[in-house]
Amino acid sequence: MNQQQLKLYAITDRSWLKPGETLTEVVETLLKAGVTCVQLREKEAEDAFILQEAQELNALCRRYGVPFLVNDRPDLAQIVGADGVHVGREDTGLTEARKQLGVNAVLGGSAHTVEEALAAQAAGADYLGCGAVFGSGTKHNVSQMSLEMLTRLHAQGVERVVATPHFYLHREPDPAAYLTKRQMRFDALVEQQLPMELRLGAEVAIEQGISDLPQIRALAITGTDLILLELPYAPYQSWMEQEVHAIAVQQGLTPVIAHVHRYLMWYSQEDLETVLGWDAIFQINAEAFESFRQKRIVKELLKRGLPVLFGSDCHNLSDRRPNFDFLLRKAKPELLQQADRLFAQHILSYSTAQA
Repeated sequence: MNQQQLKLYAITDRSWLKPGETLTEVVETLLKAGVTCVQLREKEAEDAFILQEAQELNALCRRYGVPFLVNDRPDLAQIVGADGVHVGREDTGLTEARKQLGVNAVLGGSAHTVEEALAAQAAGADYLGCGAVFGSGTKHNVSQMSLEMLTRLHAQGVERVVATPHFYLHREPDPAAYLTKRQMRFDALVEQQLPMELRLGAEVAIEQGISDLPQIRALAITGTDLILLELPYAPYQSWMEQEVHAIAVQQGLTPVIAHVHRYLMWYSQEDLETVLGWDAIFQINAEAFESFRQKRIVKELLKRGLPVLFGSDCHNLSDRRPNFDFLLRKAKPELLQQADRLFAQHILSYSTAQA
């Protein structure tokens, strides 16, 4: 990468998308306007979603002859054939990224001090991102987007919010650091004294070995024995059940299988029946009521009388905005009341602002 390619460097942020816009459309507009490098930055989305975005943007940047980088994910950068990766201070190490991507990959690093800059240079960074010089909407301890999402949820009638940032074992070499950072950000939210109950948890990706994580109980929803688990977006394998079972039995936690309706495209009917047979609670997002196919599995869950919790799974103010009002219109009130009672049964200690 040369200096000219760093002249106008665009970093994606889908929270700025307007209704109906796609990230690919906006990036193409930027490329037409003269952007010389593009970095895909997705901190909260699932791997399958990031991979699809990366494939689309990589192909687009190839057409315009502009370097394409992926933030924090050398594994996904390698899969899509991106030009390189940008690694933050708390992300996968620069040295590890260089080993994985090779000597020809573009490797960017973040630095906030001279010492960090020198360390990044020694680790093989091709360029450095330094700052922030001015206030950044993506770098505050409490972002305006987070506050706006909570404000909208409250206006939609939501009285309880569980914050569940993603946890991927393979991306967190230091789980203790993840827990500290997560707690600091949550505490900053609690300090805003919002008129709703706030609890802290995590959306824990099921990976081989996750049940052996010493800090696994700390990822449960505060004050409860509930832990939100996300199954892989890949064909079903028996080890998934073994990990979920181990978390339940060895840790005394109640598994909540996140957005079970999304696995339809990956699992056979037989495999889906296996999952629905687990001793677990099944979480349904409001989005499931928008899809005829996903709505069928919701009806099947309810028909069988399986334990269900509802959520919005909002990530931003655009394509994954707060949508609990939609759920209120589509789901019968008695179903939501039943879910509230189910959640209450798993509360071990109660506070209107859990820390």
